Amino acid sequence: MGTIPDSNGWPNTHAMGDLSTLHPIPWVNDGKHKVGEIICDLSYPADGSLLPHCPRNLARKQLDRLRWLGLEFYSTFESEVMLFDLESGNSVAKDMGFSAMLQLSKVEHLFMDADDLLSEATVDVESYHVEYGVGQYEMPLAPRYGLGAADMMFTYRNSMKEIAAKKGFDAAFMTKPRPGPICNGCHFNHSIWSLDNGEQKNAFEDAEDPDNLSVLFKQWMGGLVKHAPALCALSCPTVNCYRRVHHPFSPCKADWGIGNRLASFRVKNRPIPYIENRVPSGSCNPYLVMAATVAAGIDGIETGALCPPEMDAGADGMPHTLQEALDVLQKDKVIANALGKEFMQWFVASKEGLEIK
Repeated sequence: MGTIPDSNGWPNTHAMGDLSTLHPIPWVNDGKHKVGEIICDLSYPADGSLLPHCPRNLARKQLDRLRWLGLEFYSTFESEVMLFDLESGNSVAKDMGFSAMLQLSKVEHLFMDADDLLSEATVDVESYHVEYGVGQYEMPLAPRYGLGAADMMFTYRNSMKEIAAKKGFDAAFMTKPRPGPICNGCHFNHSIWSLDNGEQKNAFEDAEDPDNLSVLFKQWMGGLVKHAPALCALSCPTVNCYRRVHHPFSPCKADWGIGNRLASFRVKNRPIPYIENRVPSGSCNPYLVMAATVAAGIDGIETGALCPPEMDAGADGMPHTLQEALDVLQKDKVIANALGKEFMQWFVASKEGLEIK
């Protein structure tokens, strides 16, 4: 790989609007005009079939596979962002102030106005708080079923940058926008739900298990751990991302742990179990993160994968560079086949040919 495919003469594609995603964008021209935005799916003009290498279509395909198993995906993103003054480029804060309301109050006008505008754009931000780094903040989004979580994250990140710029700020989601130890992550929280006698049930939960975790959870986690090194290329997709990997509180090994912030997959097992996938960086494509995570989990279910012990000392290490991550991805036939030949050709070629070299 590494060569841009011929692609049959670069034909046109159709952008087909998904009406379920139509929403207003009230910050455009300060709300003087009614302007809307809609997320589109890419398709071939000849027969209307979806492009197999479009990230949103890839996520939909994996969610459809999960539904064939009688399961629904429920997820959300926790995105970190650093704020800088748009003119000077300096951080909006001078000191660290993790969770300090005083630090939050210095940019409260941005967040309060942004929250009103984002709500109109159907982006549901659950909270705003100061993160560990100087001028770093986190805004977890409310969970949604299916594609809803990735759609909301896609809309949120673009919207927040536009709103911040109008207020004189640069909202940087880049993994490492400046020197120093602090990086932006984008944790991906998810759980699996099924219908039990007509009622939705968390398929990760088993009250009879000492840890409240079901057999299906253990199979799903077995799949995530097995394919974690390959997921790194999709969750940490830029050269810059690997300035975060293998550092404290960032992914180092393909491991998991209950309540453990040092694990790549942190599990909250009570009261309702879910997985915090800590691998994705601030630069990730939410659709690819979702597609790859679901593909890995499904493989765990279908193969009855064994769940390794918590914080396994013998766990595989995560890639150290984007090139290493791409090599691992191409060798992982389960994930590569789930994403498809066309996507793999384009993804690897663009990374190796345009970003690494």
